[in-house]
Amino acid sequence: MSAIWGIVDLSVAQSEAQRKNRAGNLWEEALRMRQAYRTSCLDRIQEKREATYYLACGVQNVTREAVEERFPYERKGERRSLFVADVILDNRGELVQRFGGIRDLCSHPDGEILYESFCSHPEETLAVARGAYACAYLEPGKRTLTLFNDAVGNRSVYYFQEEKRVYFSTLLAGITCERENWKENTGWFDRFYTIRDLRAVSEPRETPYAGILRLAPGEIVVFTEEGVHRREYWDPFAGRRILRGKTEAGYRELVTTVFRHCVEDVIREGRGGKETGILLSGGLDSNAVAAYAAPYLAARGKKLYSFTAVPEEKERARIPGQYAVEDERSSVELVRRFHGNLEPEYLVTNRGDLLAENRRLWEVLEVPCKAVLNLPWMYESYRLAAQKDCGILLSGQYGNITISYGDFRSLFLTLLHQGRIKELVREINVYSRKYRRSRKWIWRDLLTAEAGGDHEAVSRYMYDKSALRQIGEYEVKLSLATGVVPRDPTRDKRLIALVLSLPVEQFTHAGQERRLVRQYLQGKIPEEILADEFHKGRQGVGSGELLALQWERICEELSGIPGETMSGENGHSKADMVRGFYVGLAQEYRRRFEV
Repeated sequence: MSAIWGIVDLSVAQSEAQRKNRAGNLWEEALRMRQAYRTSCLDRIQEKREATYYLACGVQNVTREAVEERFPYERKGERRSLFVADVILDNRGELVQRFGGIRDLCSHPDGEILYESFCSHPEETLAVARGAYACAYLEPGKRTLTLFNDAVGNRSVYYFQEEKRVYFSTLLAGITCERENWKENTGWFDRFYTIRDLRAVSEPRETPYAGILRLAPGEIVVFTEEGVHRREYWDPFAGRRILRGKTEAGYRELVTTVFRHCVEDVIREGRGGKETGILLSGGLDSNAVAAYAAPYLAARGKKLYSFTAVPEEKERARIPGQYAVEDERSSVELVRRFHGNLEPEYLVTNRGDLLAENRRLWEVLEVPCKAVLNLPWMYESYRLAAQKDCGILLSGQYGNITISYGDFRSLFLTLLHQGRIKELVREINVYSRKYRRSRKWIWRDLLTAEAGGDHEAVSRYMYDKSALRQIGEYEVKLSLATGVVPRDPTRDKRLIALVLSLPVEQFTHAGQERRLVRQYLQGKIPEEILADEFHKGRQGVGSGELLALQWERICEELSGIPGETMSGENGHSKADMVRGFYVGLAQEYRRRFEV
């Protein structure tokens, strides 16, 4: 993996004096842009500069092949082109087999394979390539710059255009360093503060800076002298068809085969024996990933290093009720005994300075965030993974809406809307007996429900570009800060396409939800975890306790936030919105921890 940045001047020919002046300015800007990456965990920087462009790539030697990267790649002649990429491919062999040109896989790095494929078959490459990548493809003779990234936004770049000069960069600092004063994108902040949950973005392209955009997942942007052309090259909803008629065994075979490949394909052999880690909880998402990752690594004599957030003292994290589990050590220990090659690491989250941790984190992320409780321990997990020499850090962040999705209410509403009343009655009866819920209450809820809760509506979130953008944006920054590359098999494009094709009853049926894991992965996950439908773990509860305990000091800091009025119709000040959000958060944790 790596980071890419560059400047391309697309302006037409001017006088010699003007050309020299623009070339000189470009070089000064290039030096500033390069300086923005001085603190990133990069093994080396490869770059090239001419009068009208500057292209650079900071390479991380995460995979064995990465040490052979020679950016920028270049083809000379009439169709001259140059290419830089932040890339790790999951289907190197498939690209080579389809598009030819490179036969010896062991000696050619991912960037070169992707470049050769894109040069010869650009549209087919966009459709076929899988992995984590963001790329810049320059054709100097045509004065054309093309930016594109992977279909689910694992990696991306920011970009900005001014006076036919295009700036692109993996880090925001690579662009913001080029001037002192940037205009605030008031619409971005308006949405950020008014969304009353942990979503930081509701639009996949905009940033806090007016004029600076970010590639949306699965997007290609082409800059020419005439203008900018954007398009989405992957749409899993186009031509979507529900796959019916298979036996239960057939569905199981299909799901497990696809998901196994999703997990195994992201595990790459690293240079010098790089290890593999995983963000692991007692839940189904990360355990589904571990179910295939641990045996795959064990067969190669390797360990799987896990990282789990826990409170220091169980009795201090008192969560009312029996459903929530605040300390997931016991579940992780079950997984350790089950797989044999798991080496757990527990991160204590209820000690330290939450404010100081978030200040450091905000410098890394470059953009405002709301997950002030989870991101600090995730950042610490990345740092610990780096200390254990992990090149890849697995997770199952997107699994709730893909591999482990399942929801009774969505099933009930779908059956109701489709007129499948006999099936609905059966499902409600089973659910009512198992969970001791009133059938009368269930029917009243269904018959008075507003539109939008059935499977057709919920499935739109299986490919949610705003959510994918937010996850990917944070992951890229944490990766560059630590040198560890995050990979989440639960948001593989193959898995997304598959779950969009499955009937609703494959996810929830006969009193059991999340069936793709609970049913289909039996024997691969500890039975105690699969069978426990009445508890749910909470990661980072210690951070919640810190928030409550340190609230008075946090209030003092919030009091210094400027009170300028937002651009939205609500008329609230930003200070009021910030305080309102965190006051609500603190009150929740004060109740939870009784402080």
